Amino acid sequence: MPQRKRSRGKRSSAHKRKQRQMSAKIRTDSLRVSSPQPAVDWLHFRNRFVPLIILALVTFIAYANAWPNNLVMDDAHFAASGRFLALGLADMARFFTEDLWAADGVNSGLYRPLLLVSIMIDAHLFGDWVAGYHLMNILLHLLATIMVYGLVRHLRILSGGELALSSHIAVLAALIFGVHPIHTEVVNSIFNRSEILVTIGVVGGLWWFLRVVESKPWKAWFGLCLVYLLVLLCKESGAVLPALAVTVLWLTTTGNWLERTRKCMPAFFLLIPLLIYLGLRANALQVPVLTSEVVSIDPPVLTSEVVSIDPPGLVEDADEEGTLAEEMTVIASDLLNELRDYESERLLHTARLWADSLKMMIWPHPLLIYHARPGTGLWIALLLHLTLLCVAVVFYLKNRSELLVGLIFFYVAILPSSRIFGEAGAYPVLAERYLYLPSAGLAIALAFALKCVVQRFTLRTAVVLTSVMTILLTPVSWARNAEWASDILLDEADYRRGKQHGRILQALVGDHLAAKSYPRAVEICDKHPEALEGKWMMSKSCGEAYYRTGRHSDAEQAYFLAMGDHNGLGMVHYDLASMYVRLGRKNDAKKHFEEAIATEKKPFLKELRTALMLIQLYPSDRARLLAARQHVERAISMQPQSHQARRILEQLDERLNR
Repeated sequence: MPQRKRSRGKRSSAHKRKQRQMSAKIRTDSLRVSSPQPAVDWLHFRNRFVPLIILALVTFIAYANAWPNNLVMDDAHFAASGRFLALGLADMARFFTEDLWAADGVNSGLYRPLLLVSIMIDAHLFGDWVAGYHLMNILLHLLATIMVYGLVRHLRILSGGELALSSHIAVLAALIFGVHPIHTEVVNSIFNRSEILVTIGVVGGLWWFLRVVESKPWKAWFGLCLVYLLVLLCKESGAVLPALAVTVLWLTTTGNWLERTRKCMPAFFLLIPLLIYLGLRANALQVPVLTSEVVSIDPPVLTSEVVSIDPPGLVEDADEEGTLAEEMTVIASDLLNELRDYESERLLHTARLWADSLKMMIWPHPLLIYHARPGTGLWIALLLHLTLLCVAVVFYLKNRSELLVGLIFFYVAILPSSRIFGEAGAYPVLAERYLYLPSAGLAIALAFALKCVVQRFTLRTAVVLTSVMTILLTPVSWARNAEWASDILLDEADYRRGKQHGRILQALVGDHLAAKSYPRAVEICDKHPEALEGKWMMSKSCGEAYYRTGRHSDAEQAYFLAMGDHNGLGMVHYDLASMYVRLGRKNDAKKHFEEAIATEKKPFLKELRTALMLIQLYPSDRARLLAARQHVERAISMQPQSHQARRILEQLDERLNR
């Protein structure tokens, strides 16, 4: 018995010990299951997202005054809600089959259907609240800035940079991109939103492409093909994406020359979206062009008591619509002719233009709508480019490719607006909107410079330098945003800065006419009589200004002077006829109305001008007004986008229903 009790006691103690161990394990497991895990990894959040939030916030502050409830320059044509609110999905499809300026009866040679789609979305979202259109531009600029951050960060990591340090340097470089005053034209102009869309596609597409191409190359190239097509449909300057993709991939990947070449070979698949784009373009346009800008699009001037139908520019019609084969043939033929008769002066001019562009990025002054010819000396420009590229190559040979990647990105991205090939003697000038995408390449180069600062000093030094630059640049952006609040403020700013050449004078007179500040318009015309010689648009605008101030003989003389230039002859005849109507000279008015109609080749504008002739010559004749209404309806059937034609129809209906 005692031995049995003792044995039972031992088993009992072991059993209790085992039970305690099992209970402890159960409690531990239950605590693991039931104890709540942290909802957010705050350290990861702070390191990854707080810098992005700061980047977006500071960029927004730099453009916080860039969304006035007002439309300036070309935006008045494109962002008027009445143009798009009456259109449906079927009409949206017309954007892909027409010239960008088709609604104004113009063949500009520009094909940007996705730009029109984005503005149509704004019209349905914001209606007549045009500040919303500007706000959308600011938000798109924020997205582009974040894309620049992502690309710079990834390139830093590919170069062997530490993850945390690469993120900090990328934020600093993207911050300068975000607040830079050179971007004020693009952010403030709804029409120039196409530059932002292209940059989002190119920079964001390259970022995604570089992340995927090593692990899933075919997925990367297929995705880049889709991005390429979308970018081309936003603006022609997106054509540089294949060159950028090959360049960046070649410079950042590892391996010998043969291995790098093999990795870049699938770039030939990018010809597929290019051919699709050229086919759509050939179907839509009569003028085959593949440049960043083609014609000077100037704002119209209101010259009629009813509605003016002066389009912003006029390009002669072709006899037939082009086909893809015809367009490719014309492009090849033009290229061969250009190579045969190439002007070496054009290439030297381009080198100076690029030097001016680099200078504007470093010292953004003066900010202008219309810049004059390059001011940098030829030898200085050539020495600058050669020095930068030599330094970049030296660092590349030391396995530090960021500077070379950034510079090549800049030079390739600016090529479409450089127009190295073009009409003899017609050299391009600097426009701030052309620098939006190229400045992403300079952000890459800036990240390289900041990395050198960190290595030589500390990260805090780089942060202080970037903060100082941001503090200096932000007020400049604010001041320029304020000038973009109206056409007159923009024009007068250029005029004050000494840019008193033809284009700014023409814009200044036209915008003062639109604002009914006739004395100021006349003052400009009297002060610059030389600007009327050979400038039909300037002469026509001054004619209107003289008439509005009672100087009828000077007005007539200015109109006849404008007729010396065959460009815009129909517009001049139309405006002179409208003046004669108001002066009671009905026979003279009828003669010039008929001349305006006879010289017009576009059926759409011919119908509108016929309608306006009947309205102005016979304002009380109901039969003539009904005939005018039929002409307007035919014009709208030809071009449903025309907001002007719809306004004329509304005014006619009001007059007929009295």
